[in-house]
Amino acid sequence: MKWIAIADLKKYLRSKQCPLKGLKLEHYQEVLQFLRYQKLGLAKPDWKMPRIELAELVAAGSGKGRKAALRIIHDERQWIEGRQMTFRKLQEKRGIMSYLNDEGTQLAVREVIARSGDSISSELLAAAITEYWSKGELPDLEDQLTSSIHTPTLISSMLPPPSPSIINKVLSGRTARTWLRRLGYKYKEVKKGIYKDGHERQDVVSYRQDQFLPALDALKPYMVKWELDASGRLIMIYPEYLPAGQRPIVLVTHDESTFDSNDGRKYTWMKEGEQPLRKKSRGKGIMVSEFITPGGRLKAPDCISAGDLPGFGLTPESDLRYSTHSATMRIEYGNDNWWTGEDLVQQVIKVAIPIFEAAFPECEALFMFDNATSHSAYALDALRARSMSLRPGGAQSLLRSGFNPHTGKSQEMIFPNGQAKGLNVVLEERSLWRQGLKLQCKRPGTNKLLKTCLLGGECCARAIIASQLDFKNQKSCLEEEITKYGHRVLFYPKFHCELNFIEYMWGATKRYTRNHCGYSIKTLRPLIPEALDSISDLLIWKFAQRAERIMETYRHGIAYGTPEFQISVKHKYQSHRRVSNIIEVE
Repeated sequence: MKWIAIADLKKYLRSKQCPLKGLKLEHYQEVLQFLRYQKLGLAKPDWKMPRIELAELVAAGSGKGRKAALRIIHDERQWIEGRQMTFRKLQEKRGIMSYLNDEGTQLAVREVIARSGDSISSELLAAAITEYWSKGELPDLEDQLTSSIHTPTLISSMLPPPSPSIINKVLSGRTARTWLRRLGYKYKEVKKGIYKDGHERQDVVSYRQDQFLPALDALKPYMVKWELDASGRLIMIYPEYLPAGQRPIVLVTHDESTFDSNDGRKYTWMKEGEQPLRKKSRGKGIMVSEFITPGGRLKAPDCISAGDLPGFGLTPESDLRYSTHSATMRIEYGNDNWWTGEDLVQQVIKVAIPIFEAAFPECEALFMFDNATSHSAYALDALRARSMSLRPGGAQSLLRSGFNPHTGKSQEMIFPNGQAKGLNVVLEERSLWRQGLKLQCKRPGTNKLLKTCLLGGECCARAIIASQLDFKNQKSCLEEEITKYGHRVLFYPKFHCELNFIEYMWGATKRYTRNHCGYSIKTLRPLIPEALDSISDLLIWKFAQRAERIMETYRHGIAYGTPEFQISVKHKYQSHRRVSNIIEVE
């Protein structure tokens, strides 16, 4: 029977249809040699020896040991019984059977990663696992190997019985790095860009799927669109049917970006041994605040003179604007000169809204902003729980009037003498005060305030007042000012800068400034408007189309970063610090 097995194995290895190569071919050749040695032992009594010794002889010819000999016996049995051999996974086949396959070690590794967060390192992981091994028990590694390949009874009879042993080993940093890679981690540069983990955070997904996308979908039938005509030009298409009193809606998105005077090209052609001298610091910089629509940058038509544009309190001479017809504003930051949320409010009221109403008469704007803290800032007198103290007076803010649901009337938050009432009095007037209420709960074991109380509840005074409708419906300062002028506001989800198509425009703009960098603030000042003017309306429209494709992907419930997401979007977002390939492809 074995001699027939030898003949079949020779025929299989010599055939042109044999698909074997590499380690698999080597394993088949070792089995063939093992069978030959057994045949030789029958012909020559001097060669007759136990099977395990013959297998070890074959393994030694390949520079291997007892473990490989046991595998050869196992593979020979498979070939004789079924004329085929099954192979373990590549890492097991190569002998890379590691302690990471032990469930206890896996749990310890994941615990270390979860505890360390983004500060995890191979050295930290190695030290933690070494400490874990010094305290616990783990099955012997050879026992794991033989049990993982379903060793036949013949082979298992040759092995000593498995017994747990105390691990007296030290995990090296190199092995720890291998483990991290096997768990899906990559060692790479930390950059400003998309926060993938934040994309799928529960509260972020809830806002994106339950508030942001439904709000856009509800307004989509009334929104103005841009499409290409037969000649390739962009044309505006107004909605066909509008309810009474509803104006056409134009999407206007906003963002800020910084340009540094020493931010030049990172790569250039140079001869071997030569290196251009570059300044090490970023240099002075300019912050630009811009508004764009899917049809291009927000500008007033050239046919309208500057004198016919109402509401302008900021002129080009104020050193904050580039032209009277553009909504773009700039500021050279540094030396206590910074762009604030109040500056943005003034830009919207005095610049963006007048230009929009001149460019799109009889239309309503949907202003979209990212979820930055400065954009969601509240007015000083806004109804906010955190602005109130428990007792009257003190340094607490003087809030505007609220609504008392107990009386059904307006409620003053200030005494006639100008002193703030405080939560005690306000809750008593609403019949919500109870004895023993604290101002705000604290984290267990610390003196830090529990922020979740500001979302509402019944545990403390601030939680109770935060649950009241007039406090819950309080809008940010930016939203309040824009709605006063009859326009709408919507904030992008956190960590979702890929939905804001102005980000792609910043990438193209920075490519221009880097290619023409003069390494001085003097050359940067005129370079920025040149770069902005170099971006065509058609390219901005393509950026908007890409953002819409990403939104459609999220509407179908596809998570960011998955293969399905990449297939749907086609192009990978990289942030405005690295220009996406969409600029060349489209």
